[in-house]
Amino acid sequence: MLGTVLGNYRVVDQLAAGGMGLVYVGHHEALGRPVVMKVLRPEVCDDAGLVQRFFDEARAVTAVRSPGIVQVFDFGVTPDRRAYFVMELLEGESLAARLQQRRLDHAACCRLGRQVANVLQAAHAAGILHRDLRPANLFLVPDPEVGGGERIKVLDFGVARLAGEARPTGGRTRTDLMLGTPHYLSPEQCRSASAADARSDIYALGCILFEIACGRPPFVFTGFGDLIDAHLHEPPPHPGQLAPGVPLGLSALIEQMLAKQPDSRPQTMAAVGQALDDVLRSLDPTAVPVPAPLFAGGRRPSLPGLPPAHPVVAPDAAPPAAPDIVPPAPPMVAGPVDQPSSGPPEFSSIAATPRRWAGALALPRGRARRPIYAIGAIALVGAIAAISLVSGRSGGADRAVYAEVAEARASSAAASANAAAAARVAADCRRFQADRNWTSLAQCAVQLRPLEPKLAAELATRAQEETSSAPHVTAARAALDDGELTRAKSEVDQVWPDSVDSAELQSAYAAAEAQEIDALATQLDSVKDASCAAYNQMLGEYSASDPPRVVQEAIRRVSCKARKK
Repeated sequence: MLGTVLGNYRVVDQLAAGGMGLVYVGHHEALGRPVVMKVLRPEVCDDAGLVQRFFDEARAVTAVRSPGIVQVFDFGVTPDRRAYFVMELLEGESLAARLQQRRLDHAACCRLGRQVANVLQAAHAAGILHRDLRPANLFLVPDPEVGGGERIKVLDFGVARLAGEARPTGGRTRTDLMLGTPHYLSPEQCRSASAADARSDIYALGCILFEIACGRPPFVFTGFGDLIDAHLHEPPPHPGQLAPGVPLGLSALIEQMLAKQPDSRPQTMAAVGQALDDVLRSLDPTAVPVPAPLFAGGRRPSLPGLPPAHPVVAPDAAPPAAPDIVPPAPPMVAGPVDQPSSGPPEFSSIAATPRRWAGALALPRGRARRPIYAIGAIALVGAIAAISLVSGRSGGADRAVYAEVAEARASSAAASANAAAAARVAADCRRFQADRNWTSLAQCAVQLRPLEPKLAAELATRAQEETSSAPHVTAARAALDDGELTRAKSEVDQVWPDSVDSAELQSAYAAAEAQEIDALATQLDSVKDASCAAYNQMLGEYSASDPPRVVQEAIRRVSCKARKK
């Protein structure tokens, strides 16, 4: 393949290899620019379905107008009938490689996350669902025009689906297949790839944000079945439990994105991007939002959460059966790759060198044939027929009742989820209050406002008043230590009466005041018998430094009457 000329491109170097294809560095002969060429192996090209899916990836990429998508320049078939497409060559590293090197701070987490959200919003608007979002498919390239100096490129649309694409019918229909990487699969995608919609990508991005913020994915089981069960049934850990420094806004957003029910998540990537912008502004007020995504040719095909529009592809375009899920593969170097000794050919992710990437490297895997259990199929058909018969007889009234019950259950589940979220945020707020961390308490109150408005208002007031009182509390204590009661009284009067420090401060001042009254009364009593002149002189000295109440109380206790001559 090296040295081969395909149209305007010459293959100059092999970059990476995988089970189903190879990735080469190429050269545009006329323009003199380096490119990447992704080529299927000859034996794979005999499967028309896999070739179609390979070209679907190229169409999926070109359907999205966004600087965060790898550019595809050309695609076609070589003289020896090998499918290929040509992409831009990227310089940088994957997010997976970056996370192996170091932890990213929370501002970087928000910046990268909102870039991905903007790119996927553009993809969803163009009718493209990614369905395999993971750190290895997010590539960081230097770009001084972007906040943080790096731009995210979303890669590998090899298992993407075009909205509105026609599904095959008959024996080859496989609605039960799962696509994607287990650590980042949404619950509905764990059940069936056909159930995935835009909110499945939102769940996957939530898993990635969790991993950036906490240093690990939400679920870390090694077994495939354990991971699927966890996505389906287990609540993810609270980000604050694994990384206490995670901002409350980011923690709450991640929890919402990882909701088991799609309706409980943010409904669009635009909403995710806006929420990340809000968190980023609280961390970095100088942060500049990423420009809004561009849409493909002004067309906005129908997707959940988006206005309906025409699909990108023709309705009679029937893609092949979806491939089985492939667990994430370790990085691979250029060169031949051993094939499995038995079983169907395997499509694994084609990894790149650390600083060079060849575009969308993951290749689809071949159709896996599973045994068909005739008895189970007959039982399933019988069950469906029985259900249909009963449903037909029950009529519209029963369906209405079922709908009401389903709606009530959904409302109850949503209310329970909101109550649980409110309880978690409220607990965080109380912890900040106990620690007298008023800045964090104010931020917590903002997150609590949509869940518990009354409590949020009370906590916001406390945070504001305590913040205002804090310097006066410090100054009052310093004045009491110095014995300056007048200054101490002035500072104590400016402390919020409901402050957590108010009672203790008032008690300390009252004790100091009583002690000063006793001292002054004793002094006055010692001189009053000598003369009222000495009494008044001492009283004047104390009046200059003590609050009026101290002087008045001392005079009440000890008075001086002039002697009769």
